[in-house]
Amino acid sequence: MTVENTVSNIGALTLPLASCWNTNDWDLNYYVKLIKQGHMVMPTIRVPLIMQGANEGTVYNKWFDKFGESLAFISEYNLPVTLRYHNLLNDFTAPRDNAFIGRFWRRSNESWNDSPLAWRIKDGRLDDLRKVDALGPIGAWEILGHLIGSTKFLYELYQHLKHNIIYILENNEADYLGVGDEKSGVWEKNENREWELANLSKLSKINYRLFNAVRTFDIDRRSQAINLLAEAYTTKRLKLHNAIKETCPWEKVYLGGFGSYGADGRISHRLNTIHGISNQGNIVWDIPSHRVYDARHHKYWWDSLDSPQNRAIELSSIWGREKRETSPFHEVSFWVDPFRDFRTFSENHNGPIGLKGLKGMLRYILWSTRQKGKSTVIRWYAGSKYKLNSLWYYKESWREALKEAGHNYEYTQKDMWETVLKVINEIRCVWSDYWVQGDDSRIVSNEIKIKLDNKELTYSFDPVSNPEGTYAVTTVGA
Repeated sequence: MTVENTVSNIGALTLPLASCWNTNDWDLNYYVKLIKQGHMVMPTIRVPLIMQGANEGTVYNKWFDKFGESLAFISEYNLPVTLRYHNLLNDFTAPRDNAFIGRFWRRSNESWNDSPLAWRIKDGRLDDLRKVDALGPIGAWEILGHLIGSTKFLYELYQHLKHNIIYILENNEADYLGVGDEKSGVWEKNENREWELANLSKLSKINYRLFNAVRTFDIDRRSQAINLLAEAYTTKRLKLHNAIKETCPWEKVYLGGFGSYGADGRISHRLNTIHGISNQGNIVWDIPSHRVYDARHHKYWWDSLDSPQNRAIELSSIWGREKRETSPFHEVSFWVDPFRDFRTFSENHNGPIGLKGLKGMLRYILWSTRQKGKSTVIRWYAGSKYKLNSLWYYKESWREALKEAGHNYEYTQKDMWETVLKVINEIRCVWSDYWVQGDDSRIVSNEIKIKLDNKELTYSFDPVSNPEGTYAVTTVGA
């Protein structure tokens, strides 16, 4: 494939693309190198937060000195670009001495109602936390969105990418919300190990707004609180995103990254319930709760992922997707971790995934979530500490625990990432007609079927007996 063919296929936004959350080794220069080698990837640029210097010329200049040549390349070929943020809510929760954040961080309890942060009763008086409260005032979210969309870093990028399609992506982790994760004390387990809200006197010392709200609820406070938090978070996140769109310089701009630790039912049912596979879907961390075995702690990953906070964010993610504009991208983030991807099938524990299993899993996810007419972006998740040459796990203690469990896998992140690239290129080179023109995918047991004219493509996958999966084409009809 020539560079011209590759960039033409990428720019058409009809075939799958590969990308990565990690922007260290997976930086802009690396993406351009991959494109020149003929790979179908979506370039990603890490954009600093305001508190990280997004309005400081020296920050952009230093970035441009390193990536200016690659920036010119994606500008020349008008390639779609991901602008990747890391937890936008950090700009709410910066330290008190941060000049920008002064307007949001209220030192006085007399003005706590104007603060987007969580407040509690401490020593008989109100005190703020460095957590964002979904029940706080919505105006601060709009102000923050306008400030993010108008940073110097974005406007400098725009001078080179005026005609590119821009996809603004963020991960926003539940830890930055003050609505109460399983460790905060907002939610507690009763004697039946069911989640309940903390008693009111305790709740007032954790989140005062939530305390005031739930006092009016009936006995079923848990489900009412989840819906309250989900609706509040959805409204504020959409306000933040819309404010960014209003202010940023691009016309063709789309936003993603709405929730964390949520669930996409379509992927969740097939991969999690049936196959016990952990993955992320539609910008939503799609992790199968009790189906994921955490070997390091010798338990299933249920308590944290089933917490009411995560259920609220899950609802928010689904509602948010329904209310957002139609995007040319269909994002499916994908995470493989040697401990949280010890796969379970029925009651059997079969150990961590191998490269063949990864290939089969990726094929299954791509075809089962395919949206005709859209470019599916498989975004590989590699944590910020990973390098391309890092072992699949970067902690030596993890490696030893794997060996103790009888698993001696020595894959690097590059091995895993290159499997992603191979699966994407396979669709482009062999199955592109079915991907672009075929009927909607039908899932029948462990098979996915796509009909095109009088032919039908069947992809069969079973994580135990057929981990890599097989393709077959048959003639259908008379």
